Amino acid sequence: MQVIYDQADPWELYLKTLNQCIEQYSCKSLCEIGGGAFPAISLEQINRQKLDYTILDISQVELDRAPQGYRKLLADICQPDLNITEQYDFIFSKMLAEHVKDPELFHSNVYKLLKPGGIAFHFFPTLHSLPFMINWLLPEFIANFLFKLFVCNDPIEHKRFSAHYKWCKGPTKKQISNFEGLNYEILVYQGFFGHKYYQRIHLLRDIHKLVVKLLARFPNPYLTSFAFVILRKKS
Repeated sequence: MQVIYDQADPWELYLKTLNQCIEQYSCKSLCEIGGGAFPAISLEQINRQKLDYTILDISQVELDRAPQGYRKLLADICQPDLNITEQYDFIFSKMLAEHVKDPELFHSNVYKLLKPGGIAFHFFPTLHSLPFMINWLLPEFIANFLFKLFVCNDPIEHKRFSAHYKWCKGPTKKQISNFEGLNYEILVYQGFFGHKYYQRIHLLRDIHKLVVKLLARFPNPYLTSFAFVILRKKS
């Protein structure tokens, strides 16, 4: 297992890491969990690399908004009796894990959908970062109001989903134990320090930059803002 701490922007690294996984592990059959209206990989890339690519989402509305040409699967990845027979080389999600109420069931179902030796890659925010802690603690109606005020007031273009942040932490011993308890091999656990939520508040932004530099020198898995985890299903 490789544990990495980084100050880089995970949003900028996400697609690069995603494509590195596809290439490094020679993945051809892919499933994006929660891809919905905005699949991570373009149809041009799918056709160029001859990928067998499926978008799995709980919302038919979101799937209908995705461009024609994608293979779409309407399903709840957290369904206890998930009835999907196909298996994949590579399953991934972006900013989905924090919305899951039962993370053990979520990751267990992903495990079942992987071929032996298959790879799972998840990108998620981590709970103990202050903006996400506030989002978790606030009553739902206040969180929805702030989302509309500061993020987007168009419920069709950007819908807010309730966040629970279960199993959404940096590479703590408990997190590592959770994944290994489901028989995953953890290949990479990468924690990121810092975020951009204070960009408009200069004093907070400058203080935050100093804190991030300090955390980079003395990393603490409980104080990350985002994380990547790359898992392998044991053969």
